[in-house]
Amino acid sequence: QKFLLGLISEYGSGLHVKRLFKRYLLRRDDSLASTKTGSDLSTGVDPLLWTDKYQPESPDEIVGNQLNVDLLHAWLKQWKTDRIKEQEMTKEKSRLSSNKDVDFDYCDEASNMSLFDEDDGLCNTLLLTGLSGVGKTAAVYACAQELGFQVLEVNASSTRSSKVILSQFLEATQSHKVNNLNESTSIVTEMATSDQGACSSSSQMMASLILFKDMDVVFEEDRGFVAAVNTIMSSAKRPIILMSADLRIVERLEQRFDQLRFTRPSLIQTATFLQLICLAENIVVPFSHLEALLVLQDHDIRRALLTLQFYTVAAGKKIAWDAALFRPKPGRGVPDPK
Repeated sequence: QKFLLGLISEYGSGLHVKRLFKRYLLRRDDSLASTKTGSDLSTGVDPLLWTDKYQPESPDEIVGNQLNVDLLHAWLKQWKTDRIKEQEMTKEKSRLSSNKDVDFDYCDEASNMSLFDEDDGLCNTLLLTGLSGVGKTAAVYACAQELGFQVLEVNASSTRSSKVILSQFLEATQSHKVNNLNESTSIVTEMATSDQGACSSSSQMMASLILFKDMDVVFEEDRGFVAAVNTIMSSAKRPIILMSADLRIVERLEQRFDQLRFTRPSLIQTATFLQLICLAENIVVPFSHLEALLVLQDHDIRRALLTLQFYTVAAGKKIAWDAALFRPKPGRGVPDPK
């Protein structure tokens, strides 16, 4: 294992190979521990999808698009910094208001101060474009986890009509904190991305961001969805992130937004990422075969990782790879792919 890790480190793919490998080993061990104590003891099958087990937990674990990831992280960090400044300003105003000798004209002036200048200030919306599987969602959750944001996700599987979107988010976006959404009607997937970000008091909830995925995938029942998002963008006081694989979505956005375009990571980077996971799972797969898998899956990291897990589970981690077609050879417990 050390020998193979040394070879992988020499590829020069730009990944922090040894650091990533140590983290992957810890996640594998945690998963194995949960399997031994869970209901999957009899089967010995890992209950977690590898896309979940090895989901990036910090920005430096994202494969490729490092500049975009850094810009996304800096944008969210600035939101967090400005939110802290706003809280301090509110506390100061409250303290001055309780002082009988305070000049109330000063308080009124302070209350009218805006954190962001409408022309030059921090934009409240960031559009991420790029093909499926290039790391857009992973980048958002990794940055959010490191900075202590809670992600409220709305995707194509949600009910996204104009009425529902506005009722759920228009009022909620007027605050920086997570509101108590009605659980029976909530259309969002809430994920607390950092235990450290959660506060002990219910009055001090963690900051949140709203993630609208699949902006370019609109069904008939989603009538008015994009218009509702435009309305929310016009007055939101918390960060909003939009995602789309189709660049034409920019023509339908009426409010101000910034844009980051994610591209496919290099083949050597993604293949190195897959090989590190194989090594953590005690599976040896030739690098050229992983490259073939990525080409077959159109460079979609998510699909490639799930395919890799499927074949390893089906073969009991004993796979004879066919490099030409990337199909496991029949026999040894693997069904004939034909």
